[in-house]
Amino acid sequence: MQLVFTGLLSLYVLGVGIMMPIVASSCPPASQPLANNPSTQSPPVQLIQAVRQTLSQRLGISPDKLRLVASQPRTWSDGCLGLAQADEICTQALVPGWRLEFTNGQQRWIYRTDMTGRLVRLEPQ
Repeated sequence: MQLVFTGLLSLYVLGVGIMMPIVASSCPPASQPLANNPSTQSPPVQLIQAVRQTLSQRLGISPDKLRLVASQPRTWSDGCLGLAQADEICTQALVPGWRLEFTNGQQRWIYRTDMTGRLVRLEPQ
């Protein structure tokens, strides 16, 4: 291993250089479904409870009045979960997470999260 590294280093020092293949890739959409992995098809209960609590505090109502009606695993295109503000800088990395839809029977709210619930954003209505 040391011999191979030394040989590569000497080629670089001598000006030969080493070319690395470049793989072209396109920018992913704002969100894309995660692979069909059964372990990712249901959001963790703690995640649902945390988002429900966030929404209930925002609305000033009991969390018991909010019901999860849809959940979809997603991979977001950035650390802002595809919902960056005009003056915000977001990490440029794919973020696996969830799209959660809640209702109180009259209105609906859609939240985007990462897998842990550390990042939580309300989609504009």
